[in-house]
Amino acid sequence: MSFGYDISTDAGILRFALGDTAENIGPRPGARNFSDAEIAHLLNVANNDIDQATLAGLEILSNEWSAYAGSQKLGPEAQAFDQAKEYAKRASELRVQIGSRHNRNGRGGFAVTTQPARIAS
Repeated sequence: MSFGYDISTDAGILRFALGDTAENIGPRPGARNFSDAEIAHLLNVANNDIDQATLAGLEILSNEWSAYAGSQKLGPEAQAFDQAKEYAKRASELRVQIGSRHNRNGRGGFAVTTQPARIAS
């Protein structure tokens, strides 16, 4: 799996927003990173809109942590479920921010980089 991080690129900004900036200590279960191909795919399906790509990435993280917790037969109080909830909460907050910016000026902006995804510890 290829991993690259350069904050001066859209892919790097997306990685930063997802908390995926260091190889082999990524935000996914098992400390996995998104591959470069997956980051490129998120940007592609979002028409290079970093907000939308970040939203999709956060939803993927929420789904993966929820599935991980379920596969380990962990109870609802488990840290993996907390992480899934945090990613879902951040996705919901971002969805509101995106809608607010689009409604206010007819176009989006990128404000997520100041609030990388918080992971329960």
